[in-house]
Amino acid sequence: MKKRELPRYVSFPEATRLSPVQTETTRPSFLITAEDGREHTVTPLYKYKIAGMVVSCRHSKELSDYYKDKLNIMDVGLIWGENLNPEIYRKIKFYSSGVRLFWQSKDQEIFRQLNRHKVSNNHLV
Repeated sequence: MKKRELPRYVSFPEATRLSPVQTETTRPSFLITAEDGREHTVTPLYKYKIAGMVVSCRHSKELSDYYKDKLNIMDVGLIWGENLNPEIYRKIKFYSSGVRLFWQSKDQEIFRQLNRHKVSNNHLV
C-alpha cells in the first residue's frame, strides 16, 4: 500500500462502528515537560475512547511555528462508522493542514454520503 493510499477493503473491528465515548475521570493532575523545557500542569477532565481508521497523520514538529504549541506532538485524522465503507473513503482525499483535517472529493454524491459527525482530528499530547 502506498503512503497516501487507503485500503481497498479491510475487515474492521466492531469498535470502529461505534461512536467515541467520553466520560469524566478522577485522574489527578500531572506535570509534563514540553520540548522547549517548560513544565506544564495537565488536569485531565475526561477520558476518551475512540476507534477508527487513520486517514491522515501529521507530526506537529512541522507545525510548531504555526501555533508555537510545544505539547501537541501529532495530529491524527480518523473516520469510523458508516464512513468505513470503501466506496466512500476511497473516493475522498483526506489531508491535514495547520491543526485542521480537511477532505475533498470530485464525486459530489460521495462527498454528501460522508457522515461529517464521524470524522475527527485528534491532537495527541
